[in-house]
Amino acid sequence: MKSLNSILTYKNDNVVHKFVEKYNIPFEESNDIFTETLKWLWLSANGKNLLQEKIAKSSFLIIDKMWHTFLLFTKDYASFCQTNFGEFVHHVPSFNNTPTILTSYKALYKKQLLLIINNLGESTMLKWESYGTKYTKKSIHQLLKSK
Repeated sequence: MKSLNSILTYKNDNVVHKFVEKYNIPFEESNDIFTETLKWLWLSANGKNLLQEKIAKSSFLIIDKMWHTFLLFTKDYASFCQTNFGEFVHHVPSFNNTPTILTSYKALYKKQLLLIINNLGESTMLKWESYGTKYTKKSIHQLLKSK
C-alpha cells in the first residue's frame, strides 16, 4: 500500500475530461473532485470498510460519480489499484430498497466523519461536506449535459 501523498501524485486527464464531457463542471473543479476521489479510494483500500457501507449522507455523491467515471477506464483503474493498493478496489453499490433506521444511519454517518477526520484531516471532511451541499442528487442531475 502506497502512501496517500504518493497516490495523490497520480493524474489521469482522460478520466477528468470524460467527467467534464458528462457534467457541466469546469475541468479545474472536476480535477479537484478526482483528487478527492483518490483520497476516498486510499481510505477504502486501507482497510476502512466503513466507507464501503451504505453512505449515510449524500456528501460523497459527487465523489461516487467520479469513481464511476474512473471505473469506465478499466485498464487504467485496475493498474492504478494494483500499483497503489496491491489489489483491485471494488465498487459495491447500495440498494435503496433496504429500509434504514434513522438512528443507525446517523451513527454510521458520524463514524464515517470521524474516519475521514482521523485519516485525511478536518479540511478534507469539510470539503466533502461542502460537496454534499453543492452537489445534491438533484443538482448533479441538472449538471448532466444533454446529448
